[in-house]
Amino acid sequence: MFLGRDKGFCANSVHTMEINEEYTLPLNKNDILPKNKLDRGLFVLMTVLIPALTVWETFILFQYYPELNFNVFIHFLFGSFLSVNVLGNLYYLKKIDSSAKQKSLPAVLHANWKYCHFCQLNSPPRSYHCPVCDECILKRDQHCMFAGCCVGFYNHRYYFLAVVYAMLGSLCAALFQLPHCIESIGGFHLLPMLSLAAPHISLLFGFVSFYGFICAITQIVLLSAVVLTTYLLIVQIRCISNGQTIHEKKADIRLYDLGLKKNFVQILGMKWFIAIFWPFVSSPIKGDGIQFLTFYDLQEIKNV
Repeated sequence: MFLGRDKGFCANSVHTMEINEEYTLPLNKNDILPKNKLDRGLFVLMTVLIPALTVWETFILFQYYPELNFNVFIHFLFGSFLSVNVLGNLYYLKKIDSSAKQKSLPAVLHANWKYCHFCQLNSPPRSYHCPVCDECILKRDQHCMFAGCCVGFYNHRYYFLAVVYAMLGSLCAALFQLPHCIESIGGFHLLPMLSLAAPHISLLFGFVSFYGFICAITQIVLLSAVVLTTYLLIVQIRCISNGQTIHEKKADIRLYDLGLKKNFVQILGMKWFIAIFWPFVSSPIKGDGIQFLTFYDLQEIKNV
């Protein structure tokens, strides 16, 4: 039983879903940094921390393998691939515009639409006003503080894949440097392991060296990133699997559940098999962010 359905929303005839290209924002130096202070800090943290951790992991790699060989090449190539995917998806998450202002919205308020007093426009279904971005977002999922923008119809793919690769990257980096970190803080004993819980206190009392302190801090950051991104990824997979946004999940609205494969294709686009590996490929999405196929539409198609 699907809850939260509004049968009045479904049109009498099944509407065709056109393939629309993404709308890009002309980013300049004034638009790159988010306007919100918290968003700006987290955005700078992400854009600085990811390259810094990549350089750090490369340094540790050459500590283990002082001579170039196949293992070094593969590890460096894989690490670079993960970093490029995280940064590339974050870039397009911010660059691709999912706001309702890009659309020519009707002046007449349709059924199941709502009027936004802040934007002074008629907002289509699944669209909501973001108080941080101060605009209505098509099929708004959430506001991403690390990118300083909202996740919506056109840029949801980039948020989802940025989370996927951030989780994989932080997990691989944490596992790779763990033996080196334990060795740097004094081995696998009680006192050195306690240093991982409070490395600043261990440094203060001389239990670890400054280099061991850096290793411990890096390990804590990576493990924290693994926990955070794993949680975000689980939430995203659950929502996308059910054809929901974060808001629709909270309201238990399952009107737009088209099946597992179609739900993911709606996010990743028609070229999903390439898009999941490379953020720079164009993968158009079916639809315009205003009208959406519903569960009832699929039932009508099956009955034809």
